[in-house]
Amino acid sequence: MTTTSTAPRRQSTPPLPRRRASLRGRIPPRRRPSIVLFFGLCLGLSALLLLTAITAVQLRFANRVFAGVRVAGVDLSELTREQAAARLQEQLTPFQGPTILLRYAGQAWPLASADLGLQVDAQATAQRAYELGRQANPLDSLAAQWRLARAGANLAPALTVGEVQAADLLQRGPVH
Repeated sequence: MTTTSTAPRRQSTPPLPRRRASLRGRIPPRRRPSIVLFFGLCLGLSALLLLTAITAVQLRFANRVFAGVRVAGVDLSELTREQAAARLQEQLTPFQGPTILLRYAGQAWPLASADLGLQVDAQATAQRAYELGRQANPLDSLAAQWRLARAGANLAPALTVGEVQAADLLQRGPVH
């Protein structure tokens, strides 16, 4: 009689591969690309966010005076050139400028702005206000826009001299 064993046979398993000592303490190679990819993605998203913000500001102020621009204390922020000219005409007419001191041959004559017929050139002043922050170089434009947003700017108005008043004043001579 033959005896059969009911015990399960033991199968031989291949030995487990040993880790090499040179890899201990190192970041596995598969993790490095994910870190680089993560930082690259963060950098790309930051650049995209910055470009989106710059584009939004440019679109908001297209054909408008940038925020922070004033002329003789009159705020022209976010107005079109036509609106800015109208506001200047309304608030700076008649022009109450400083007293002007004429000097000639050792004599001096103080004159009021009205004596010379000084008037605000609203169109030219509005154009100058509009041009603030708009340079030919885009980087210069962004720097100027940043300065306007942070500190603003107060321009002096463009003035015209009344030819009739000035000619009359010169003919009769200033009054002491």
